[in-house]
Amino acid sequence: MANVWKKVQRADSDFTGDVTGLLDGVAAATVVSGAAKGALAPTIFRQSGIPTALNAGDFWMDSDDKKMYRATAAGDDAIGGGEWIDVSPDKTSVGLNNVDNTSDETLKAGLDKDDVGLGNVLNSAQVTTFTQDAIPTSLAIGDIWMDSDDGMKMYRAAGIGATTIAAGAWVLVALQKGALGLLKGDVGLGNVDNTTDALKPVSTAQGVVNALKAPLASPTFTGTVAGVTKTHIGLANVTNDVQLKATGSNAPNSLKNSQITLTDSSGTVTLNNAGAGTITATKLALGNVDNVSDANKPVSTAQATVNALKAPLASPTFTGTVAGVTKSHVGLANVDNTTDALKPVSTAQATVNALKAPLASPTFTGTVAGVSKSHVGLSNVDNTTDALKPVSTAQGTINTAQGVTNALKAPLASPTFTGTVAGVTKAHVGLTNVIDQAITVSNGALKFGSSTQTLDEDSVSNSAALGGSSLATVKSDAVGTAETNIIGGAPGALNTLDELAAALNDSPTYVTSTIVNSIATKGKAAMAITANDAANSSYDNNPASESEGQLGIYNGQQYVVVNV
Repeated sequence: MANVWKKVQRADSDFTGDVTGLLDGVAAATVVSGAAKGALAPTIFRQSGIPTALNAGDFWMDSDDKKMYRATAAGDDAIGGGEWIDVSPDKTSVGLNNVDNTSDETLKAGLDKDDVGLGNVLNSAQVTTFTQDAIPTSLAIGDIWMDSDDGMKMYRAAGIGATTIAAGAWVLVALQKGALGLLKGDVGLGNVDNTTDALKPVSTAQGVVNALKAPLASPTFTGTVAGVTKTHIGLANVTNDVQLKATGSNAPNSLKNSQITLTDSSGTVTLNNAGAGTITATKLALGNVDNVSDANKPVSTAQATVNALKAPLASPTFTGTVAGVTKSHVGLANVDNTTDALKPVSTAQATVNALKAPLASPTFTGTVAGVSKSHVGLSNVDNTTDALKPVSTAQGTINTAQGVTNALKAPLASPTFTGTVAGVTKAHVGLTNVIDQAITVSNGALKFGSSTQTLDEDSVSNSAALGGSSLATVKSDAVGTAETNIIGGAPGALNTLDELAAALNDSPTYVTSTIVNSIATKGKAAMAITANDAANSSYDNNPASESEGQLGIYNGQQYVVVNV
């Protein structure tokens, strides 16, 4: 680091001298070189009139005909003749010599909807279908809105930007088949009759099939019946044999007065049917069988034992833990085992409830009927607005008496009282601290009522309010305190205001003028220097010998010593 002379640059003059160091990180020499090159860069003019070229190579963009010109030399101010040369690019210079200068509009292909496979598409704006609760904003005429909160009512937009249900905005669409002009043939049902399932007739084909069927009740079959077995008619255990049930004269001749031979595991038993009593139960190994009809058969001992463990079908009483019986056995398959308090709301009941209003804070829609003022405890209230309500009998009586009373009242605004006003105090008018005392001036003195009062320290001193001291004592103490606060610990020669004034030459401008000007002349004046760099160290103005900040004048320019 060393002291050097640096020229002080003036803001109102050109920059002179050498530039060294870095400017924003770029070497000063690089900045100077770039600036020099920039001074030689061609100038580009953008205007309609012909400019005067500053240097050869200047460009002019003619804003009137959009052409570009280049100057051949400084001072060119005409087109042609060796001056401004037309260098406007054309299609050849950009490699488009085969391109015609036609607008995109003239190059459009003449396509119609048939060419792109849309022959059946109408040339109309596409509509948008909204399915929501809130009213949408229509995008085009014909947009559809399905109100999901109101039974899917359909609305059609009569305009763009519709946001309300009104004529010219969203309009309710009543979808009646007559309004739509649709026939059953339009939906491929031309042969379908509009009859309910219960009233539909038997079709011709079904009638032919039914004619080949036998009725379920008392059918009569023809031909050979196949596919029906003894099981179908409840005789699965019956064999296809002759039963010998006929007796006496009704028996077949081949069986009368003949023998029947029965063979079992014990041997052969021959039964003679010649006379009565020949065939007995014992001979048939049925000696223990009683000749009792089924209707009169007694309950066997074993059966009675079993029956004793059974419950009757009518009004049974079960004991122990009953198992194997489900709600389906008693016809309650769809019943849940929940208490009345915990039973959920059924679907049907929920549907009914949805149409009901709650008892607490109900909100009705549509036209409410069946509710009168008596239901809400207002049977004596008339349906009149406040503005039209008549004066009640009681109020009329009061008003009559009030009219007499009001005549004796003063208005709230700007009242005028007469007689003796009572009940109003100074507190009512915000004068609580004011005393009722007449104050006048007589011969230069104040008079309070009929007494003349002189105002001085002694007469107005209130020793009680001043802590028992007189007004003069309090004043003296206050002055002493103020003096101490101002003077403080000043030396004896400056402990009075008079001494302070004398120290300032009794002049109010002594500091701002005399002292300031005196200080201003104490700085070292600029010196005349014979050189402005450290190389001239033999001179008596060598910067190494001067203090930093020393000013110098050289060649009419101001320099300063800096440490760099």
